[in-house]
Amino acid sequence: MAMAKFYLLSFIAPASLCVPSVLFAAQATNQKTEFDEVVVTASRIAQPMAQVGVSVDVLTREDLIQRNNTALADVLRTVPGINVSNSGGLGKATSIYIRGEDAFRTRLYIDGIAVSDTTSTQIAPRFDALLNQQLGRVEILKGPQALIYGADSGGVISVFTPEAKAAMEGDIAMEGGSFQTQNLSANLRGKSQSLDYFISSGLVQTEGFNARPDDTSNDNDGFRAANLHVKTRAHLNEQHSLGLVGRFNRSANEYDYCSDINYARVDSCDDKSISSAGRLDWHYAGNTLEQEFSLAHYTNQHDRYLNSQDVKNQSVSGGSDEAQYFAHYQFNTQVRSSLGLSAKHENYQEHKVAGNGAKADEARESYAVFSEWLINPIEAFSYSLGARWDSSPEYGAHESYRLAAAYVIPTAGPELKWRAATSTGFRLPSFYELYLNNSSPEAQKNFKEETSQGIETGLDARWQQLSLSATVFSNKIQNEIFYDSLNYSGYVQTEGESSSEGVELGGQWQMSSHLHLRMGYTHLETQQNSSDLAGSDAQRERLQRPENSYSLGAHLEFFAAAWQTDINYRSAFNQHAYGGSLMEDYSVVDIQTAWQFNSSDRIYMRVNNVLDEEYQEVKGYNSAQLNACVGIHWSF
Repeated sequence: MAMAKFYLLSFIAPASLCVPSVLFAAQATNQKTEFDEVVVTASRIAQPMAQVGVSVDVLTREDLIQRNNTALADVLRTVPGINVSNSGGLGKATSIYIRGEDAFRTRLYIDGIAVSDTTSTQIAPRFDALLNQQLGRVEILKGPQALIYGADSGGVISVFTPEAKAAMEGDIAMEGGSFQTQNLSANLRGKSQSLDYFISSGLVQTEGFNARPDDTSNDNDGFRAANLHVKTRAHLNEQHSLGLVGRFNRSANEYDYCSDINYARVDSCDDKSISSAGRLDWHYAGNTLEQEFSLAHYTNQHDRYLNSQDVKNQSVSGGSDEAQYFAHYQFNTQVRSSLGLSAKHENYQEHKVAGNGAKADEARESYAVFSEWLINPIEAFSYSLGARWDSSPEYGAHESYRLAAAYVIPTAGPELKWRAATSTGFRLPSFYELYLNNSSPEAQKNFKEETSQGIETGLDARWQQLSLSATVFSNKIQNEIFYDSLNYSGYVQTEGESSSEGVELGGQWQMSSHLHLRMGYTHLETQQNSSDLAGSDAQRERLQRPENSYSLGAHLEFFAAAWQTDINYRSAFNQHAYGGSLMEDYSVVDIQTAWQFNSSDRIYMRVNNVLDEEYQEVKGYNSAQLNACVGIHWSF
C-alpha cells in the first residue's frame, strides 16, 4: 500500500502540467529574468535560483574569505534562521540550530559525504573543527528535507571544497593569536581535460581558556586538530567520469565537567577523536539523461580520558555505509524528473574499558526510493513535486513528500520572486537513546519514529544595488523524543506536538564602491510538548533558541580596494537555558582589517569581541572575551 501511494503521488505530476499551462498561457513569453543565476543543489541537480521554491542560502568562496572566521560555524552565525551555540571556545561542542529545530536534525555533507556521528547522543554532525580556509562554497537548505536527504534532516548544510580554474594553483594560510592559537592550512588544486584534483591539509591548535566558570582549578581547555582532504575526478570521455573523495580528521579536545566511574566530578578530561570518510562515484552526463552511482563510507572513534588519573573511561565507535543511485532525465524544456535509490547501514559500539563493564553493539539497515518532478510551464513559473518511501526492519515504512513553487513576478521596478514550499521528514531513535533505555528496566522501550512537517513562503526583491528577502515559516515535530531531566528515567516520547515558527529577514546593500552592508534578523517562537512521563508542564519554550537574533555587517574598501575592513555585529535576546531559566541577552562585535596585495594575497588582523562582552551561549560555559589574531593568505 505504501509503495502504491508513493508511485501514485510521484507519477501523476506530468498530468498536472495541463492546469498551469492553461492558466499561464497568456503570460508565456520569451521574457528573460535578471534574477540570480546561482546554481544550487536543492534537488541534487544544477538549477537557477529563480526556479527554486525552497529557502536556500549560498556562501561563496569570496564570502568565506571576506568574513574570514577560523571555523565555518562562526560564519553561519550571520545567516538568518540559524542559531549557533558553542560550549567554551574553538573545538568545543558546537550546535547549529536551523529555524529553531534541534541541532541533531541538521545534516552536514562535505563534497557529497554525509558526516553525521552515530556515536553522538543523537546522531548529529560535528562542526567543531570545520575550517573556513579549506572551503569553497556552502549551500544551506532550511526546513525538513527528507525527500532528497532522508531521515533526520530538518535542514541541510552542503559544503564543497574549491574548484580549480587552472592546470595548477594553490594557497597557504597561516594565523596566530590569543590563547596561543595557531592555524595553518594549505590547498593544492588543478584541472585538465582528463583530471581535476584538490588536496588540502589543515592544522589548528589552541591552549584555550577555562570553559566553565565553576571550575575552581581555572585550567585552560585546549584543542588540537589535523585533517587531510583529497578530491579527484577522472574524465574518461565527454560523458563518463569517476570521482573519489577522501577525508581524514584527528582531534583532541580538553574539557571540564565529566564523571569518573564513581560518578564523581572531574574537570580535567580529554576526548580524542579519529574520523575518516570516503566516497567513490561513477557519473554519466548525456544530452537528456544524467546518472550517478556512488558508494560512501564514514567512521569515527572517540576515546575519553580522565587526565587526572590517566584512565580511559569510555571508548565508542560507529559509522555508516551507503550505496546510492541517482538519475535525472529531461523530457523537454518544461519537464524534468529525478529518481533515487538508497541502501544504508549504520552501526554503534561502546567498548569495554578498564573499570567499565558497559558494552553496546548496535546496527541497522534502511532502504529508500524517491522521485521528484521539476516542472517549468512558463519561464517565470516553476514548481516541483516529489515523494519518498523509506523502510527499515525495526520501524517499518515511512513516506515523505515535498511541494515547492517559485514565480518571478514581472514588474517595472525591482525583480521580485515569490516562493513557497511544504515538506515532511522523520527521525529514528538514535543508538544512544535506545542503548540507554535498554539498560534501564523501568525506561520506555517502545519508541517509534519522530515525524516533522515544515511550511514556508517568502519574497525576494532585487534592485541594482540592493537585495531584500523575507520568509515566514512553521515547523512542527510529532512524537518528539527527549530526555526526562526531572525524574532521570531515560528518554521518553511525547504523543503531542512541538513547534518552531517565525520570520527571517535578510538584505544586502552596495551603498557605494567603498561600502557594502549586510543584515539579518530572525524572530522565533517555539513550544515543546513535554510528556506526562517526565512530570513536566504540557508546554514550554524550547531551549537554546533566542526569540530575537540580529546580525549586521559592513564591508569597507579604500585605496582601490587594497585596504579592506569588515565590522560584524550579532546579538541574541530572550533565550531560555537548560533548566528553564532566562539567559542574559548579549551583543558581540568583531572587526577584521586586511591589506590586499592583489585579488588573493593579503595580510590581516582580526579582533573578536572588541567590546569585551562577558556572555554565555550555553548556560555554564564561558565564551571568549576580547581576543585577536594576525594572519597571511598567499596564493600561487
